[in-house]
Amino acid sequence: MQRAAVHMGGERRVATATERRLEGALDVHGARRGGIQHHGETRGIGLAAAFSLFARNFGRLSGAPHLDLALLSFRERTGPGEYAYSLAQYRPFFAEPLYWDVFVRTAVISLIATAITLLIAFPIAWTIAKLTRGRVSALLFAVCLIPFWVSETVRTLGWMILLRETGVLPGLLVTLGLTDAPVEMLYHDATILVGLVYTSLLFMVVPLYGSLESLDDSLIEAAYDLGGNGWTVLRTVVIPHALP
Repeated sequence: MQRAAVHMGGERRVATATERRLEGALDVHGARRGGIQHHGETRGIGLAAAFSLFARNFGRLSGAPHLDLALLSFRERTGPGEYAYSLAQYRPFFAEPLYWDVFVRTAVISLIATAITLLIAFPIAWTIAKLTRGRVSALLFAVCLIPFWVSETVRTLGWMILLRETGVLPGLLVTLGLTDAPVEMLYHDATILVGLVYTSLLFMVVPLYGSLESLDDSLIEAAYDLGGNGWTVLRTVVIPHALP
């Protein structure tokens, strides 16, 4: 009986010690979890403060001048240093066909350039994000970045040297016998589209690459397993995920 009592007392002491250890471990885990949560909250507050500072400075540097220019467009000069609010600045835009034609032409060219840029950039971003891996993907991404390591002024001058009447491409066409004389390729709508697409291509590839890379491959596989073809997967899975 005494041995049984001693044995039971030992088991109780072991159980008590084990419970204390578990409680201590839970307290430590709770403290760590609380610290992590507190750290996350602090980090979130810091990010919110940084974003607020960025938004405020961006508003001062970019938004304020645009707002001031917009307000200035509603003012008409009535005398030396005297201005009055009026819509007179906008009357020539609607009354003079030249301004309206320039606006419509600019808008149409911009829409066409955006569509062409998207059609070219989407396959490039898809190839880099999904069809290649490792060094190949990094190499293709670097190839897209290399032309933009050069300043925009130098790239513009390069296009002018390439396309002007005495440039490389018109001379090549004459050498191949495709034209009788050098052709001026600058200052045409097609040339403007080429320049806009070339300038905007990287700014379309990078966001698309980031969006497509975050797309889970299992979603694409599941869409194929459910009987979808390539166009259906593109329309129902890839494009909705890539939308902003």
